Amino acid sequence: MGHRTFLPLTHPNRKRKNDFDGTIETRVARFPLTGKEVFERVKDIDVVLGKLYKKPTPNSIWKKRSIFWDLPYWEHLQVRHCLDFMHIEKNVCESIIGTLLNIPSKTKDGMKARLDLQELGVRAELAPQQSGKRAYLPPACYTLSRKEKISFCECLSSVKVPSGYSSNPKNLLSMKDLKLLGLKSHDCHVLMQHLLPVAIRGIMPRHVRVVIMKLCFFFNVICSKVIDPLTLDKLQADIIVTLCEFEMYFLYSFFDIIVHLVTHLVREIKICGPLYVRQMYPFERFLCILKAYVRNRHHPEASIVEAFSTEFERGNSITSQDVKKSYYGVIEEIWEIDYKDFKVALFKCKLFDIRRGVRVDESGFTLVDFNRFGHEDDPFILATQVKQVFYIRDPADVRWSIVLQGKRRIIGVDNVEDEEEYNQFDENPPFSIGLQTTSIEDSTDISYARNDHDEGVWIDHQ
Repeated sequence: MGHRTFLPLTHPNRKRKNDFDGTIETRVARFPLTGKEVFERVKDIDVVLGKLYKKPTPNSIWKKRSIFWDLPYWEHLQVRHCLDFMHIEKNVCESIIGTLLNIPSKTKDGMKARLDLQELGVRAELAPQQSGKRAYLPPACYTLSRKEKISFCECLSSVKVPSGYSSNPKNLLSMKDLKLLGLKSHDCHVLMQHLLPVAIRGIMPRHVRVVIMKLCFFFNVICSKVIDPLTLDKLQADIIVTLCEFEMYFLYSFFDIIVHLVTHLVREIKICGPLYVRQMYPFERFLCILKAYVRNRHHPEASIVEAFSTEFERGNSITSQDVKKSYYGVIEEIWEIDYKDFKVALFKCKLFDIRRGVRVDESGFTLVDFNRFGHEDDPFILATQVKQVFYIRDPADVRWSIVLQGKRRIIGVDNVEDEEEYNQFDENPPFSIGLQTTSIEDSTDISYARNDHDEGVWIDHQ
């Protein structure tokens, strides 16, 4: 697939033949063509408009020359066309979900993909098994059993998000067929960056689950409103390793041009700035047709907040430093204190015990225990100290619930005042810490077939 060419020359993955396409990778990724180099290749192409006219171009990968090359400055631009991140994310999300749930026309697994493995001479345990006019495809490491599919769909079906957050996930699910249907761009945006990492907890082998979560983490980070330029090189290195791990676990049919474009997103951010200024979600949601769809009327049973308190360090009462702690809870009552000249809003909350009822797991998720409340002597919080969050029951352990952030503005879609701030999530990501790269030692003896169930796919063929 070519992603190993972006790795350092000494990276161990370059020599791992059987885990990839059966070859050792010795090539290096070439530098992008400059505008002048591209112009030299397209300047002599004759453009004849019309669908009926097809002129063969055996020596060129381009079929036409864009009219923008007539602009005197066009060949000097570092980025002439920004990547359509919204649809890149949508296509990657649909490919992952379609493959996990084995949705017809969406899955990247099938008879032809398995025969490709035979031709390359790798992953013999995934070879199709003929049985008369039917063929059996053994379960790959990413193939979900029916029980796991039910767990995946039930997790998404039980999600209740705040109003204006996204469409109701339950309306996108078919529990009868165990499929996700009618996904819009913004649905894929929320799924990929927030809900998918939660839904796959506790299912699939760990190495497959982690690599999917790493890709979700990457999308979440590059969509941030503020990005530290010093972290971009590490992000670029991490996404290359992540895509190489995808090559190790998923079939080669998964890697179309859309997946490859993910490798170029960081370079575009370096030149053009954060992606959020070029996203089209706010414009999509202004359309009358989509308004009724994206507004979610299924409110959680209680409004949920994340409150911050400031404390002083012990032992230094003169030059003490402020310490910020996060408290998670549920709003019970909203009070308004009237001082005649001004009013103050207070929230009366039930807060979780910060010591025994709140924890951060190895994947970076913040979890709370609904059976452990505390801090009953101080239930009131100023409204200005609050950020909105909501909880999703952890499918891996029903005793815990996962904290996900709300949006910066929680009013309805009809009252948009600032288009730049609209549709932005709060600055506390769902991943409190970054996911660690799977070590070479852990992935040496990975089985590419599922050994814990035999629920493969039966297909009819000629």
